[in-house]
Amino acid sequence: MKKISILLCGFLFATLISMLTFSPAQADIDRITWGQPYLQKDGQVVYEHDSTVSLLIHVKNDMNSSGLNVSRVIIEFDWGQNKTLDLSANIVQIGLNRTEVFEVIFTASATEAVTSEWAHDYTIYVEHVNATTGPTKIVGTWQRTRAQLFAPYFVVYSTDQAEAWELKQMILRIESNDPFKNLDFNSTEAKLAVYKAQNETSNGDALYARGDFVEAKAHYNAALIFYNTAYSAEETLGPKLDDLFIREIESRIGNYEASASLAASFSTTSILLGSAVVLFGIGYIIKQLGTLKKPETEPVKE
Repeated sequence: MKKISILLCGFLFATLISMLTFSPAQADIDRITWGQPYLQKDGQVVYEHDSTVSLLIHVKNDMNSSGLNVSRVIIEFDWGQNKTLDLSANIVQIGLNRTEVFEVIFTASATEAVTSEWAHDYTIYVEHVNATTGPTKIVGTWQRTRAQLFAPYFVVYSTDQAEAWELKQMILRIESNDPFKNLDFNSTEAKLAVYKAQNETSNGDALYARGDFVEAKAHYNAALIFYNTAYSAEETLGPKLDDLFIREIESRIGNYEASASLAASFSTTSILLGSAVVLFGIGYIIKQLGTLKKPETEPVKE
């Protein structure tokens, strides 16, 4: 029991020392903001090889009434290299309860980052000195980790990977829109081209996952060519279908006109026949009337 109590006291003492050591740092490096990245996904900020990287670091002086003299701002990456903003020749003083934004700029290197499969962690350091001029000495260095800042991991894509990624995004945009979304094609050639494009995309995805970005690009390019073939085949078939549709409509109209002419002819014949019957009837009646009105002839006397 005594041993447990000693261990507990030791733990509490270590926690207190940790709080005294790191709390000021956590209060003074307020937040960070990565400049426009190549892309941002899955809690990662991604830059392309040889692109310019910018990190804004917001530093607040909430403890030094005489001013905080910042001499260096450092990003320490987990691959063992630092990116530094050196202000030793022009030290910046931050007044009490004031905030200053420092920008660390460097070039993204796929070689330094080793591989894009490695999402890099980092720590921010702010070094401050005793004066702004003359001989100076470091009086403290504040630090905050990426996790403490709730910031994204850092990733660098090689040129080939960045190009492969762009090609895949183009394919995704095509596949998410009609007619590719529902394979709504009339042309058999177009449908076949789409199936080939999908196969090429699957092969590209497998190669991308293995890190073979050069071959992945080749398959993604092939997929885009097949999608373009599908468009062309459907566009070629479209006018042909329109012509067939128009001829079908014209044929139906001709059939309707023929039917209407036949009906009209039948109606005319019926009218003429009816008129003939009526005239025949009138003639018969007149004949009968003439018979009724004819006088009787006298007998011949001998």
